[in-house]
Parts: sequence; C-alpha cells; structure tokens
Amino acid sequence: EQKQLQYKLEMPRIVLHAYTDNEALRKILSNLINNAIKYSSERVIVKLLAFSSEDLLFHIEVTNDGYIIADGLNEKIFERFIRIKDTDKEAGTGIGLSLARSLAELHNGKLELKHTSNDTNTFLLSLPIHQDTEFNLRNYEDKQDNANEPVVQKEIDRSKSLILIVEDNVEILNYLS
Repeated sequence: EQKQLQYKLEMPRIVLHAYTDNEALRKILSNLINNAIKYSSERVIVKLLAFSSEDLLFHIEVTNDGYIIADGLNEKIFERFIRIKDTDKEAGTGIGLSLARSLAELHNGKLELKHTSNDTNTFLLSLPIHQDTEFNLRNYEDKQDNANEPVVQKEIDRSKSLILIVEDNVEILNYLS
C-alpha cells in the first residue's frame, strides 16, 4: 500500500493438485513475492501457468517491474549473500533466492530468472506435479502406532565431529542424513 503497487494474481480455471512440501513451497513463494514487492516500481504479477493432465511439471511466474537484473547476473543472484549494489537501499541478507532455489531443487524442480521483456524481471518456478516418493497420510497413522518401539542406538565415533539435527519433516531429515 505504501508503494502504491498494482498486484495481479493469474490462475487457470483448472484446480492443480500437486505433491509438494507445503512449508517449503510457502517459503519459496513468500521469498519470491516479498522480493517482487520490495524491488517493484509499480506492479507485481503472480501467475500459475496453464497446465494439462499430461504435464509432469507445473510453473509459477513471479514478475515485477522494479530494478531490472542484468542478464549477466541471472545465475549470480542465486548465490548466497549476493546482493546487487543498486538495490542495497532495501534491507536484505542475500540468502533468500539461494534458499528458494535449494528448496526447489530438493523438490526436483528449478528456479530461474527469465527476462520476458526489457522492463520486467520474471522468476520462473518449475516443480514436478508428482514426486519420486509420495506419502500417503493413511499410512502415517499406522506408523504412529509403532512410535513406542525402542530406538536402535548406533555406536558413535568420538574422533569425528558430531552435529545434532532437529527436523520434523522426515523427507528433509532423510536428505540431510
């Protein structure tokens, strides 16, 4: 409201059902949308591109008309702690796009910067509609019944560093292991 921006959300008429980690997808989209708002001059557009039942991927575009990122920086902006000098007046750490891309890749997807015209930046998020491993919540209840079984202790090698990871998402925990 303070910047007097125009917001537009475009979605196809067909409802999309995709297997995603809701929290990770929320982090990706909130980062892209927050950046679009932060660096926009007049307008922000979020678009779920049309898809068909045969498609393996779904695509979301986040477009803004603010500072135009040079073609030579298309990949550089996804590196950790990278900030473009001309945008330093806005608060930020330079890790948001790196995190968003990493989360997209954990979903076997991609996040890239596409220039659709000379006056906009368009970030394209492409994610699979189905994952290699999909979970069934009905099976989750069965696993909870076995939650009281004893945990197997592993022998710890004291000569190596030890890192404690606390994560409630089993897929991410398996990935980190």
